[in-house]
Amino acid sequence: MAERIEMNSASLRNAFPEEYKELFSRCAIVASAAMSFHWVGEYAMMYGNPAILQKIPLRVYIGLEPADKWSVEDYRCFGPTHQQVEDFEFPDAIRQKFLKFLPVEMEKIYGASAPAYKIRSFSELVPGVGCNLAGAYSAALATALLLDAETVDLQDIQGWPQIPTNELKKDEKFNQIRRLSWKFETIFYDDRGSGAGAMLALLNCDSPFLYFTEKRSGTYSAHPLTKLPHNLEGHYEIIDKISYWGFGLEELFEMRSPAIWPIDFGLIFTGTVKQTDAKIRALQEIKDNLGTLSNFVSSEFARYLGKEKNLPKFYEFYVGADKEVIWHELMGLFSLISLQALQAFKTMFASSREEQGMRELLDSMNHFQHLTHILKVSPRYVDEIVSLIQNKAANFTEEGIALKTTGAGAGGDLVFACPYGALIDQMPKIIEGVKESTGRNIVLHYASWIDGIGHKGVLIEQHLGKKIYSEFVSRESVYLTIIEKGKRESQLLSFEHFAELKDSFDIMFDLPNELIFVQGVELTSKDIRSASATIEIFLELLKDVGKSVPATAFPRSTYSTSRNDFQSKIVLPLQHFLEKKTKKKLPLSITGSLDKFFVKFDPTDLTLAIVEKVF
Repeated sequence: MAERIEMNSASLRNAFPEEYKELFSRCAIVASAAMSFHWVGEYAMMYGNPAILQKIPLRVYIGLEPADKWSVEDYRCFGPTHQQVEDFEFPDAIRQKFLKFLPVEMEKIYGASAPAYKIRSFSELVPGVGCNLAGAYSAALATALLLDAETVDLQDIQGWPQIPTNELKKDEKFNQIRRLSWKFETIFYDDRGSGAGAMLALLNCDSPFLYFTEKRSGTYSAHPLTKLPHNLEGHYEIIDKISYWGFGLEELFEMRSPAIWPIDFGLIFTGTVKQTDAKIRALQEIKDNLGTLSNFVSSEFARYLGKEKNLPKFYEFYVGADKEVIWHELMGLFSLISLQALQAFKTMFASSREEQGMRELLDSMNHFQHLTHILKVSPRYVDEIVSLIQNKAANFTEEGIALKTTGAGAGGDLVFACPYGALIDQMPKIIEGVKESTGRNIVLHYASWIDGIGHKGVLIEQHLGKKIYSEFVSRESVYLTIIEKGKRESQLLSFEHFAELKDSFDIMFDLPNELIFVQGVELTSKDIRSASATIEIFLELLKDVGKSVPATAFPRSTYSTSRNDFQSKIVLPLQHFLEKKTKKKLPLSITGSLDKFFVKFDPTDLTLAIVEKVF
């Protein structure tokens, strides 16, 4: 336990700075969002039932690297089992769905000139353990893209924590990110996403988080029981129509914030990762098999009950029942447990009844775990781990410990909760004992008393265009804006890469040093009267490319008040040097009078660069 790296962002950033530096040095925009687990409700929530989630202090970082075409790179992740950063393959079926969806969706947002990006990621926890990595990935990606498209801005995002969640969903810009992130999450979950993990990832919240949507069932092709389908079958536009609700419990119950917890909780890795979309498909098979119950009841009991007037409830229900009807009846049981857990949380956070609430919560979690056996999502080895931990914990706390699978189940992490302080010293021994008994690689992934409790929502870690620079940007790099064929692109380059490219720019404005270069050759004071004044003027012109800009928009000097001075001391020297070096003309025109004139700059045939900052 002494060698364990604390599982929170601050600790991991300190332990693996090179991993973060690699991402931030490649990507102009980087956003991050926190992962979470489910206290209860993860199966039923996909049909409109309540789920309760909890944010953890581990994040997914998404970076956008300019590229000629869209690509989704494999994950880089911290793996607690080996206490090192590892590569994890991004599932190819999900990757192909993203690559089909992104160009079409981004054209709606950016317009016909939509850029393409290589999507890079770094996760502070491995995928496949039930901690909503997909939701955090989706929230960070949607935020980064819509910031880049200038559909939302930093002020919008920074203002969200001050708005109650139920009011925030009425905010148009929040909803744009929220709906886009939900679409991404749905791609991860075989077209059946609830949107819960992505929504919590966007919000500041340290208390449990309640989430539900309007009722959904069936597929896009057939959903006779509800207005909207559960399985979208690729029709992600449906997400724009689904009603949803989300509340931090401190908001719902008007509790004190931050909440005072009478329990410890965490995540224990069972030794096996899982692929969530595959498990969701397996649940569909179980659901399909429920349809056979109707035939079974009919065939076995019709001869006894077929002519009876006063029928038993089970016969009335199952004879002729559609599998969707039977499934929703089962999901109702999970919904019941979620509501019991919700009531337990309210009681637990009430200072006078915290012990009662704690016991009710532990009971709800254990009931949930027992019920999952119907869904076949708790393999025998997981049941063995749960039993061993509970038996060992019983030696140290009368109330015991509650454990349940999280996410799609079938491996990954177990959520546990126990009385505050009861197992702090014993948990390492308990886990080591279970590891020896089972021969499985059991690991403490997260512990609230060691690693802290998650709180922060989506964060803009880096945005070069808005002059937000990460601490991890290499000290030997150059941030520049490249303008070519009407497109503007920000890049962060190493000194070596910059040195290779600088001669390819027809004109380069070096802001930190107040210098101008034409294909790598510096203009001296002999070539141009004032490089600094020239740079200031062209920066103004580049704000409105192809439009007539009044000279009054330039910094006040003789160049902004005298057309003769502007033309003879700014335009002609630069034009002469450019033609001599490149054989290209300066695409600039001047109209108006001698003292009131307008300038239009349309560098469609030039490649320009602006050195914004040198690190």
